[in-house]
Amino acid sequence: GLDSHVVFRPMADWSDLSIPATVEVRSSEGFGRGLYARSQIRPGADILRDEPYAHVLSKAERGGSCDYCLRSSGNLLRCGQCKFVRYCGQSCQRHDWPLHKVECKGLARIHPNHPSDTIRLVVRILQKRVGRRKQLPEDAEWEMDLLRSHRESLTEGVREEVAIQLLGVKKLLEGREPFDASLGFDVLCKLLCNTYSIYNEELSAIGTAVYIGPSLLNHSCEPNCVVVYDGPTFRLRATREIQPGEQLLICYVELLDTRERRRAQLKRVYNFDCRCQRCETETQQESPFRRMYSAKGDHLSQAEIDGAMEKGLLELDNNIGSLRKTEDWPAVASVCQHSLEDQSSMLHPLNVVTAMTLEPLLLSYIELSDWQRALETAEKLSEPYLSYLFRYHPACAVHLVKLGKLRQLIGSTEQLELSIKDLTQAVDRLVVVYGRENPLTKQAIEMLRNSQLELVHRKTALVKDSVQ
Repeated sequence: GLDSHVVFRPMADWSDLSIPATVEVRSSEGFGRGLYARSQIRPGADILRDEPYAHVLSKAERGGSCDYCLRSSGNLLRCGQCKFVRYCGQSCQRHDWPLHKVECKGLARIHPNHPSDTIRLVVRILQKRVGRRKQLPEDAEWEMDLLRSHRESLTEGVREEVAIQLLGVKKLLEGREPFDASLGFDVLCKLLCNTYSIYNEELSAIGTAVYIGPSLLNHSCEPNCVVVYDGPTFRLRATREIQPGEQLLICYVELLDTRERRRAQLKRVYNFDCRCQRCETETQQESPFRRMYSAKGDHLSQAEIDGAMEKGLLELDNNIGSLRKTEDWPAVASVCQHSLEDQSSMLHPLNVVTAMTLEPLLLSYIELSDWQRALETAEKLSEPYLSYLFRYHPACAVHLVKLGKLRQLIGSTEQLELSIKDLTQAVDRLVVVYGRENPLTKQAIEMLRNSQLELVHRKTALVKDSVQ
């Protein structure tokens, strides 16, 4: 969203911020300013593309991916001065230099200590102010003026965290021109609700970025668009037919979560109460999402159900979350199994907390190459994914690819037949979500063809054997 003081000029003023002519900026009650379709948009259409105003590679990807294009590479060139950032070639190094030059000496000076991703992002954004654009909506001196910050409503604890990060920014910029602490604090506050996590096709976070034009996109738990990335390039794609005048909406939060936690996150980070149709009706008896909160049997009180769900969520947030960070996969599997056993006496298998616990369990089995248990877990996750997420949610498509691959690894004729069904559905979704030329879409098409050919080969061999 944008600051209420910003006055919008005609559409031409926004074309420099990657707002295409097929989209217009409007203000509406309940949403404030947002992006709206000027004409009909079909599912799978690329509506908007944008390069980041500033971006950084995730710490977890450091050493394995290029700091500029974010592509994974086994042959990275390290910056000769700071020895911190790495590039896949001279072209990426040259393109990144205008922003890297301001942090380079600071990174070398504080080595072997490393700043957080947020601190690096702020330093890069401050450098952008030097070469700011000329054509901006009225009252905006630089692009960051267009972004909303909920500075006035921040809790004391959040303000203290921001102040600590500000010290890190100042340390990284030490020795350069006088540091404007007020400006740095303002940028940090705006990053709290205006950063995008950049994901690869397999939904692993690989970076963090700020995009100016896309900051206008508003939220719904029932969106009509999805955000995907080509390296650091932002792509907004339609997930259903969108009519002229309809607002373009994305989802800010993880949908496979309880309504209370989604709403709490939206309030804490973005300072609004979600009143979308799904949030308003999700827990009602007739809602298709009611099963997310279902118990095992009718004998349990609501307090008992809520207690069981809360216990499972605490396990996820604390023990399982900590173990995932250390990548102790046997321990992750053990704790997930114990939690699921605990839940099984009270929660329905389709309860959202059970589904949320199955996710790290599946990941641990895949990391441990335990294909049979991974397949069994993935099968249990299928119904929650396909029921609680919208049809063209990227997680649904990626899950179906995983399911198809696991069935191929098991390799029985029955599993090959099922892999064909899963991969057919996966390709249908991937074409809409990512496009036919995307590497993951191509991989899924190839996997589907392999399953089909192998099945034909086996049936042909079976017929020959029966004739003989």
